[in-house]
Order: sequence, then C-alpha cells, then structure tokens
Amino acid sequence: MQCLPKLSKIMQYFPYDSARKPQEKLIESILYALDEGLNVVVEAPTGVGKTAAALASALSYAMDRDLDVIYLIRTKNQAQAPMRELSKLLERKGIAIPYVLLRNRADMCCLTSSKKLAYKDFLMECNYLKSQHECRYYEGTMKGVPESLIQGVKLSSPSSYVRRFCAAGLCPYDSSRMLSNKARLVILSYYYLFAMNRPETVDLNLESSILIVDEVHNLPSSIIDLNTVQLTEYTIRASINEVKQYLTDEEARIKAMSSLKTLLTMFRKLREKIMEDEESFKEKRIDASDVLPYFDGIDTLKAIHADIMQGKRTKGLQFFSSPLTEVLEFYSFIITKLQGRGLFYKPSKEGDAVLSKLLDPSIVSGEVFKKVNKYILMSGSLPPVDYIKLMLGLRDDYRLVRVPLNEYISMDNIRAVIYPAVTTKYDMRDESMYSKIAEAIESLFNSTKAGLLAVFPSYDVMKRVRKYIHSRNVITELSSTSIDGVMDKLADDPHQLILGVAGGKLIEGIEFKVGDRNAVDTIAIVGVPYPEPSDFLQMILNGLSAKIGNRQLAWHIVYTWNALIKVKQSIGRGIRSERDRVYVVLMDDRFAQNKALFDELKSYLSDVAVIDELGKLIDDAKSFNKH
Repeated sequence: MQCLPKLSKIMQYFPYDSARKPQEKLIESILYALDEGLNVVVEAPTGVGKTAAALASALSYAMDRDLDVIYLIRTKNQAQAPMRELSKLLERKGIAIPYVLLRNRADMCCLTSSKKLAYKDFLMECNYLKSQHECRYYEGTMKGVPESLIQGVKLSSPSSYVRRFCAAGLCPYDSSRMLSNKARLVILSYYYLFAMNRPETVDLNLESSILIVDEVHNLPSSIIDLNTVQLTEYTIRASINEVKQYLTDEEARIKAMSSLKTLLTMFRKLREKIMEDEESFKEKRIDASDVLPYFDGIDTLKAIHADIMQGKRTKGLQFFSSPLTEVLEFYSFIITKLQGRGLFYKPSKEGDAVLSKLLDPSIVSGEVFKKVNKYILMSGSLPPVDYIKLMLGLRDDYRLVRVPLNEYISMDNIRAVIYPAVTTKYDMRDESMYSKIAEAIESLFNSTKAGLLAVFPSYDVMKRVRKYIHSRNVITELSSTSIDGVMDKLADDPHQLILGVAGGKLIEGIEFKVGDRNAVDTIAIVGVPYPEPSDFLQMILNGLSAKIGNRQLAWHIVYTWNALIKVKQSIGRGIRSERDRVYVVLMDDRFAQNKALFDELKSYLSDVAVIDELGKLIDDAKSFNKH
C-alpha cells in the first residue's frame, strides 16, 4: 500500500481552514481507498460537507497523477455545490482549478427568445442560426476562446457561469466544449455519460479521469428516464397533418396516410386491450407483437420523409421539428435497442403513448464505471450497497465509507416515533382515514412554534388530506410552486405547515433555513413512500430475482429500499447542521410491520419509538420541543 499523503497536503485543496471530524474521516478514507487502487462509495448525512471532502480528495489524487476530475450532477441546482467550493478554494487559499460546466444547450444559450422553444425546436433553430452565421455568440466562439475564462474565476451558480461567457460575446455551450480538454475539472449532467441516444456529446477521456457522482441513489432511476423513448398518439395525428400539408405527390400521400392510419389502429387496439383490465389507467406491459406488425408501412414513411422536409422549406420554414421524424426515430430505436428493455402502453388524458423503457440500468452504467480511472459515488440516503451494486453494475473493487448520523449530530437532537393509528395502504384509504391523518398533522403543527414538513407518498393522497386541514399558514407543493416563494413565506413567518411529496421539489435538495437556523423542527412522513406497483416494476423485480436468486431480497431492493431513500431524504430536511433538532413522526403502521424497513430505520436513527395514541404523541412532541 502506498503511504497516504499527509493530511496537510490534501488540505491545500480543501476550501476551509479546517475540517470537521466527519470530513477528516471522509478525506482520509477516500484517499486510503484510492491509493490502494479501490473506488469509493460514500454515505454521509446531509450537511456533513461531502462535496468539499470529495473534491479535496479527488483533486489531490488527480494532481499527483495528472488525471482529470468529472463531477456529475442530476439537476442544474446541484451544480452550485461544487462551484461554491471551487470559488471558496480560490478565495481562501488562492488555488485556482480551471473547470467547465455543461448543461443542455438551451440552459446555456445567451439568446433568451430561443429558450422559450420546445427543446427539439430550439436545437433546430440553433443549428439554423449557426449555419447562416446569424448567431454572434457562436461566430465569436469560432474565432477562438481564451482559456482565461475558466481560470481563476469565482462563480457561485450556473447562471453566473453562463453570463460570464455571454458578456465575452461567446456561446457558453460550445466554448465550454472547446475548453473541456483544458480544464482540470468538468461539471456535467448525468445525460452526457448515461444517455444511450444523445445528439450532444462531449469528448472526455474516462480512462484518465476520476468520476464523482453526487446523489447516486437517484442514478438508477435517472438512467432509466434518460433512456426511455416514446411514441404518442398525438405524434401520429400530427404526422398525418404534416403529410396533408407538405406532400404534393398524391399517390405517395395516399400510401403515407394509410401507413399512419394503421398506427392509429395500433393505439385503438392497445386501448381496447388495456380497457379489459381493472386498472386500465395504469401503464401496462405490452409485447413487441402488439406493436411491430403495425409498422409494415415504415418503408413508405421513410421514402416520403425527405419530400416532407423539402415541402416545408418550399413554404418558407427554415427551422422546424417534424412529428414524422419522431415516428421514424422511435421505430429505429425499438428494433435496434432490444437488450434489457420492455415495451409499455401508457394511457393519458394528454394522449396515449407507447414507451420503450430500460429495465436494467447497469447495461449503461456498468461500462462507464469500468472505463473510468476511479470513481467516488456519494449519497446522503444510500440504500443497501447490494442495490447500488446490482442496479449500476459495479464490480467488487470499491470500498464503502460511511459516516453514521450519530458521528455528525447528537442523537439527543433527533426523536423518531412511529404513529401506527393511520396508514395510506391502498385498501385502507377512505375519507375517514384522510381526516384522521389531517387531525394528527394539525395537532403536531399546533404543538410547535417552528415549521412542520408533512411528506406524502403521492400528490393524490396529499390533495385528499389537504381538504381536512384548516390551518391558515399552509404551503402546498404544486407544479407552480417556487423554492424562492416558499423561502419568502418562511422568512416572513417560520410557523408554516409545508405539504410536500416524497421525492418532490420540496423534499430533495432544499434547505429550509432562515438565517442560520432551520425553520423546520417537525417532520411528519405520511405513509410508507413505496413506489406504486406497476408492470414495469414487476419486470425489474423479476429480472433482479433471477440475477440474485432471492425474490424476497429483490422485492426489498425494488420497494423497501426505494421507500427508505425517500424517508431518509425527508428526515434530512430537518438536519442541515450539527445544531438542528428535529421531531420525526412516521405515520403508518407498516413502518413497524416491515421488519427490513424497521431495522434499517433503527440502524439509521439509533432508536425508534412507537406511540399509538394521538394525545400521547402530542405530549411527546411538546416535551421534545421544549428543549
């Protein structure tokens, strides 16, 4: 084993004067593992400072070996964490790490009018403007991009990064791609490494890079989402209109219309088949034989595609998307990408769809993790490592590094209680149960002067409980809810009842801080947030069961561990620093009945009590909140 570099040498890449004990543990453990030729999987609670510790370790290791660092993020907001630490490293220690950020083109475009377009339309407009030399930012980029733009910069957000390039008259996206080989660190969205069919690529040398993946518990589902393709009934109807408008050859038009109407027949037949099922509103598995025979006219559609495009140009359309293109791309995808995929029919008020979904994300991620020089996978809500290993295709060449919650925060600051008098189990859901849940939430809310976060398993359950809540200070998560709006209300009055959905925007990656204090001191997790059973999850369950030879473990991987991740994320909203105190109520008898879930919760929280009377629960909450 190589000698571990002195901590003082590693600390030159740490953006603070000193590290807390949990951070020291992380830094040393990561460096020991890397020096021994191992990769690293990290679980540490939210607030510990995983980003700073991982970056310091990776940069120290990379600099000694002339390697690069790739930092993968899922959302635009998650880019702020590494950017913030790199800015502090420059400000406090004078060490400049040249880095680039790459999101999708629209997010990085200087032309605000173009951002309003649908993404495919945006890409077409972008290509058109570039081809006609009408984008001054792209023209500026083609004349050369100075490396100084990524050296010695203190930027705190993706928007400030984009503005820096726009102010220089350069395209932020293409400039960043051009400078990626000059950067020591590249911050990328998951898309660039894990989307199989991507029009935008970045030239990266994985073999000479250390890969850091944040929020890795989200990676399996993100890979599935990135690689899902669909064909909607709306797209077929739009293609018919396209043929009518832009195809002048009458014989070709008649043949094309017939081929497209055959595809509409496919949707009608699938709808009839699904309607025979009691749960006709759910996404249902279908066979290739339910789909492929209806594509017999695909050669006809391929033959007229160029004529459609020419017809649009003749009518003065310079950039445009084409629904017929989507039909052809869908067919091409489903006949060439068969391994580890399933076909599904999804009914919807907005239009039914046929989807091709990835069943085994390790098909994509396994190759990436084999190629990189080293990887560091991080999570504040890591499921059992078997889940990560199986779903991501990891080999055994990694070390698991954990910072238990009790090494970060005094367990006297957390009180966890199961309240088994309510449940969101499907066969127990009725108005009486929703009213009972609302009563418990309001009673808990009235027992504290701070904020209460109630986390629901779905928007439907939240909506049904909400109508029985009569408190005035209520913030309900909606598609239109903004994080800034929530924080403004908390700043005005911290005594807010916040209703959110497990895995939603108010639960993941947000800090309810007002000043230096957490505005939330009570968290009610309403129901066990199991994924909703579906044909898709059943196929994943079957595949895992066959792979590991243990159906019960496979069930826990698919259902229990996914629920556990969301429970940990929810609890993490109340623990953002060592000083925080939080009262956690697990509102469902299944938290106690599922032994695997109960054992994991006890391991995570040290102790979990059970109180089955509302009056005693409120007394217990008041007693905890007095301190």
